[in-house]
Amino acid sequence: MKYLESHHILALEKNFPDAIYWCSLCDFHMSNIQHVRTHFDTHQHFPEEQVLLNGRGPLWEQHMEVSKNISDLLSRHVFEKLGLSMCLVLGVYLDDQVFLIIGASDVQFSTEVPMSIKLTVSGVRVRISWRCENGLKYGKLLSVYTAIRPQFASLCRVVRKWAEVSGIYSVDRRQGGLTSYGFDLMVLYFLLQKNLLPCLHEGLAYGSPTVAQNRKFLPLPSTLVAFQLKKIGVLEKPWDLAELYVEFLCFYASRIHQNEIVQVYTAKQVSKDRSRWNKKLLQISDPFRTDNVVTFTKAYQVYFFNCFLKSFLYFAIPQTINGPLLDVTLYQKVGLTVARDACKMTKIIVRQIAQHLQQMAEVDNVYAITGAKVPIVKFNWTRLGVEGDISYYNVLALSNTEMLKQYCSWDCRVAPLGVWIKRWAKSCDIGDASRGSLSSYAFIILLLHYLQNCDPPVLPRLQEDFRDDSIQPVVVDNCDVYFHREVIPDWSQNRQSVGELFVGFLDYYARFDFGTQVVQIRRKKPLLKMEKDWNRSLCIEDPFDLCHNLGSGVSRKMFVFIVRNIHNSRKLFMLSDVRRAFLEGRKVVLLRKCQMGPAPTDRQCRICHRIGHFAEACQK
Repeated sequence: MKYLESHHILALEKNFPDAIYWCSLCDFHMSNIQHVRTHFDTHQHFPEEQVLLNGRGPLWEQHMEVSKNISDLLSRHVFEKLGLSMCLVLGVYLDDQVFLIIGASDVQFSTEVPMSIKLTVSGVRVRISWRCENGLKYGKLLSVYTAIRPQFASLCRVVRKWAEVSGIYSVDRRQGGLTSYGFDLMVLYFLLQKNLLPCLHEGLAYGSPTVAQNRKFLPLPSTLVAFQLKKIGVLEKPWDLAELYVEFLCFYASRIHQNEIVQVYTAKQVSKDRSRWNKKLLQISDPFRTDNVVTFTKAYQVYFFNCFLKSFLYFAIPQTINGPLLDVTLYQKVGLTVARDACKMTKIIVRQIAQHLQQMAEVDNVYAITGAKVPIVKFNWTRLGVEGDISYYNVLALSNTEMLKQYCSWDCRVAPLGVWIKRWAKSCDIGDASRGSLSSYAFIILLLHYLQNCDPPVLPRLQEDFRDDSIQPVVVDNCDVYFHREVIPDWSQNRQSVGELFVGFLDYYARFDFGTQVVQIRRKKPLLKMEKDWNRSLCIEDPFDLCHNLGSGVSRKMFVFIVRNIHNSRKLFMLSDVRRAFLEGRKVVLLRKCQMGPAPTDRQCRICHRIGHFAEACQK
């Protein structure tokens, strides 16, 4: 406490309930000792000498003379210490409030001591700063990498110049663009991912970024640098600056950084999910301040990445007198695909199918959904009064349909129960994925999960119960689509009716723990959201594509609406007169009572009431 009091940091008791310390010089409140250290290290804390300077201001007639004397004194000091010639031009920059003196000479005013001195040495702009320890560490880190590869500094200068010409470079972070050290960190991260430079942080406490905050981090031990160089053999790889510059533009133009943090304290990729800034499109982590993120304003996002894309296309495609060698540079309708790539023609074919369906007299309400994971065309067949959809390049759907057919073969109650649940979901306005709710396939997975977990169970788990180590995986589209294909007659000991099972379905999901569990049908052991690393309100796992959450499109408001409809439907269908209502043909009226008001429309287009686009881009 004596040390803190010597710096005018006092303990508090009653003034502020959350604050423990108070800086009497800066009038700044702090809640813990770590907050106090941070206040010491930043420029927010004013030393006693600086506070004493905030006294009565000089007379207006004296101002220019004092400023000239300070400039002469600093110039002579710099000349003597650095041995510079008389080409140096030194300017002292004071606060603008100095020139806003009004009235007599005894008017009091306060001003801040400048944090840096700007000068020019042999045509090179130089800035002398104080109380900038992180900047000193950052400069030393760049000097270490420059000593390893002198071309690193050249590449940084090229990128800085390109950013300045493109208009995405800014001296001050408040102007919207990125500062120079932001682009330097992007270059360094790119070279680390290309294995062209060693990650010097990894040799200190397993690459922990907190080590960089230590004052002893720099200079780095020569043995550590030599070990990292030998580890990747960086000196054996020649550099082509022009090629690296184009690869740098391609690296960020392809947006592979969207799910990772741009950082230099480890060569491994770090996901944005591990930070609290995961919503930022570009996240550059400061190597010496883990609580600081270098980024740009939201208004710069589109322009920022367009600069990378346009520049990459300009430098990567050979130029002729008449223009680029390739006319179509951004998109080609016909192109080759490699493994795990989706066909580029899928959306085009889906739109063409929709155009042909619109010309048919028996088809109505044709709507192409090209923004979904699997593009489809939805339509109504007016003659039969049924709804349908057509998808393309969806090979997993064939396996899903075959497995659902197999489940229906195990018990005759599954098919009518599934049809009734679909009708109930439609009447409650929670059974249309294009409007932000759940798809009919998702409700079938919900039904199968319930039938597998009721007591006694109605259905087995075809993917687990009959499988042993001798059965090999059946791979379709990089997914294991194996399931047991032989039916065992009278397997289930459950003798409940379809109506009783439906009421049990509503009661089961009215009590289900959606906050921690995932609905799935492939295994008996409960599946937790933590295991899948999913954070959506409603999580339903696809039985084959294990990375696909069938409830990912459900918002929080829609999830609450679905649960409220389940609770209300359970209340209605557990009444004593439900059977009589069905016998008297009043089931339509009963289904209407299940809905709890209108469904949320916060994500829907105001024209077609579907999600995935705004009214400006609506097809209608």
